[in-house]
Amino acid sequence: MILEAKDLNYYYQDGEQRRYILKDTSISFEKGKFYTILGQSGSGKTTLLSLLSALDSPHSGEILFNEEDIKKIGYEKYRRNNVGIIFQSYNLVPTFTAVENVLVPMTITENEIPEDTKTVAYNLLDYIGIVRSKADRLVNKLSGGEQQRVAIARALATNVELILADEPTGNLDEEMEQEIIDIFKKLAHEHQKCVIVVTHSNEIASQSDQAFQLRKGVLSSYE
Repeated sequence: MILEAKDLNYYYQDGEQRRYILKDTSISFEKGKFYTILGQSGSGKTTLLSLLSALDSPHSGEILFNEEDIKKIGYEKYRRNNVGIIFQSYNLVPTFTAVENVLVPMTITENEIPEDTKTVAYNLLDYIGIVRSKADRLVNKLSGGEQQRVAIARALATNVELILADEPTGNLDEEMEQEIIDIFKKLAHEHQKCVIVVTHSNEIASQSDQAFQLRKGVLSSYE
């Protein structure tokens, strides 16, 4: 297993009461697979993704990356070197070009990166469908689907094995959604990445290798 969560609990304190977002949640993931975690708004799926990506920490339980607790790795180091995160709102730097956005994580990772980082960035963008002329444009001059592709390339820039995505097709039309799903499948099946997507889309869930469902903080297999 590349990633494993054990007995995660996450809650908000409401006076004397605890309101659980996740309760005794356990789940594991392997490389080479495309996973989805399905849930409606308020189900806890974004919270779970935030914990798996070390953007937040659980009240109890542990998360293991390659059998090592990410607390011991260090949350910042884990985010910098081990995980690529893709957001629904892209979270790109609007004053940067597409290629400059992809270069950003290469400047802070401790992973081994080829010396010619700009060539790597252009090649990544080309691989996911952003041609050179568009790679040199400011990202706010690109379409939503193109910006999401840039966000995927940025997540891949440090050669991580783990890709986590939060509603990555939420702002896209059906055709573009399918293109993004196809990219995730290719990353998992051809490049042995572990791709985990949280979504409310049954269509995305139906195309994943394994799907889970979250309802009121309780995790189950999706049928």
